[in-house]
Amino acid sequence: MHDNNRGDPMFSMYFKYACDGLQSGICDEELDADIAAATGTAGDLRGAAWEKALARAHDISADVLLFHLVGVRRVSKRLDFKPTIATNSELQLSQIKFK
Repeated sequence: MHDNNRGDPMFSMYFKYACDGLQSGICDEELDADIAAATGTAGDLRGAAWEKALARAHDISADVLLFHLVGVRRVSKRLDFKPTIATNSELQLSQIKFK
């Protein structure tokens, strides 16, 4: 299984799209090169490098969406709790307090 609740493409792109990725159903040498370049890039250029890799994955139709997952949460007014993106995959009860 895989979860990328921190948002850095490094945790997803190789695994799902590289020729040797464990869940990859494609092999595109240009995409592999883009993933490798973006993984090794730091600072302000990192975002642009990942945009290039993601654009390549889009252009070769690496994924076709079949559904859209929506996370729904309802928090009682009596609770002191603010959901985050991580709440879709885990709920840490120690973070929930009564007001």
